[in-house]
Amino acid sequence: MSSPQPPSDAGPQPGPHHVGPHHAWHHEVPPEDEGSSVEAPAAPASGPGTARVVAVIAAGGFLGGPTRYLLGQAFPTAQHTFPATTFVINVTGSFVLAVLLVCVIEVWPPTRYVRPFGAVGFLGAYTTFSTWMVDTDRFLAAGRYGLAALDVFGSLFSGLAATALGIFLARAALVRRSPGWSRA
Repeated sequence: MSSPQPPSDAGPQPGPHHVGPHHAWHHEVPPEDEGSSVEAPAAPASGPGTARVVAVIAAGGFLGGPTRYLLGQAFPTAQHTFPATTFVINVTGSFVLAVLLVCVIEVWPPTRYVRPFGAVGFLGAYTTFSTWMVDTDRFLAAGRYGLAALDVFGSLFSGLAATALGIFLARAALVRRSPGWSRA
């Protein structure tokens, strides 16, 4: 049996998924340890840094929720029909989230607030997966099983496809143009 080795001060070591200076999961700066390339904080932190991150999330939500509401008002869906507006909001949110996370994790320099603002705040409030389930429940209650299945599976598969497309396009357009990017 070998004894445990002390931690190294050499910084993060390349792992099986390391892709050079743009490693997918240690690129963003944790709010409580700016300047670090630690993958994730060991325990939840509290204090001024956390309060600022929560404020940034709230600001994103303050913009994302009304954006969704205004789209719903501009493009209302007739009662008992497929909820096209909710569908489009969730699919576009999935696509934008994928593009944003590729930028934050693989392209842009380390940041503290972009991911909480955009991914958690804005897109968390913009997308409406609870409405998706309420719409599905209404279809089931009305005996409209085909629309319920279309709503569930159509939204699920379209959201996954939009996410994959967003990742692919963002990497094709942005990551490969970034200095130092390489796929090992």
